[in-house]
Amino acid sequence: MSDGTEYMEDGILSTSAPPTGFYNVAKKKKQKKPRKPLSPLAKMTILAGLVVLAVTGVTLGITRPWEPPPPLSCLKDTLRSDILWILDESGSLSTNDFRNVKQSIVDFSRNFTFGPKQTRFGAFSFSTGNPATRPDFNEFINFQTDFAPWEDKMVIDPFGMPFQGGQTNVAAAFDYARDVFFQNPANQRAKIDNRFVIFVGDGLSTLPYCYNKTGYPGKNQCPGHPDCDGNVPEGFDQKGKNCTNPYWPVFNDVAGRYALAQLRAQVDFNFYFMAIENEGGSTVADLFGNFTTNPFGLYKTGDRLFVTSLGDLQYDMANIFSLDCSVKVEV
Repeated sequence: MSDGTEYMEDGILSTSAPPTGFYNVAKKKKQKKPRKPLSPLAKMTILAGLVVLAVTGVTLGITRPWEPPPPLSCLKDTLRSDILWILDESGSLSTNDFRNVKQSIVDFSRNFTFGPKQTRFGAFSFSTGNPATRPDFNEFINFQTDFAPWEDKMVIDPFGMPFQGGQTNVAAAFDYARDVFFQNPANQRAKIDNRFVIFVGDGLSTLPYCYNKTGYPGKNQCPGHPDCDGNVPEGFDQKGKNCTNPYWPVFNDVAGRYALAQLRAQVDFNFYFMAIENEGGSTVADLFGNFTTNPFGLYKTGDRLFVTSLGDLQYDMANIFSLDCSVKVEV
């Protein structure tokens, strides 16, 4: 990215710090004087020592403390994992785009063992509002323990989570996860090894909105709204109606970050952000702050940022994207 953000295109970057020098460019070394050749006796002594080390290493195993342990696969049948997908269905996507996103998720889930004592998948979508504010749109799927109903609700049933369009209210998405989805007894269980919240988004927040003189300096001016009344008072929306933003006086991206922080304070989970960058160079990957520097403290150990595009999504989901179950969560 142009702002110097360090992340892997079409790949995963961990919050854990890499070994020193992992990102460093190798420095040129000064030329040294050539060493004198070793005598035959010295060569035989060194060779014998290497053989002993090799045999010892094979027998006892050589530990490398600078290397992190390999990730624990989430595909093990003995793991109890709950995986919630939060899907942006705003107007920057098309109906076909949204269907491809859902199909890619369903194809990815085929690798897991569904069951009440294994993996459960759930999902809901959001745009201008969330499933609680738009109850007639059937935009949520509680955790499923069988693949068939999961696939049916996601991609087969034409009334199962259809595309709605609209604006992008990230805060409303996390509010729904906190206040409704995880409060539902159907989405809870006594024993669990891993819980993932995977947020799939392709743009920055446009909602919640409320006129704020601090955020938009200038007397009686509303930003970017042609139908705006020029005398809207602070604390109202662009049409002069009472503001419904629960996070006011902050709004848009800041409100979304506040809502994520509140969800994390209530529910323990590993957060995966699947940022779908567009060809115009969207900065959606920084929606929750730069992943490497983590300025808002929203990312924790075990979180991941996965950057892809609509054109690469299906390939990336099938060949690159994965979940790491090494970091356990509390119920």
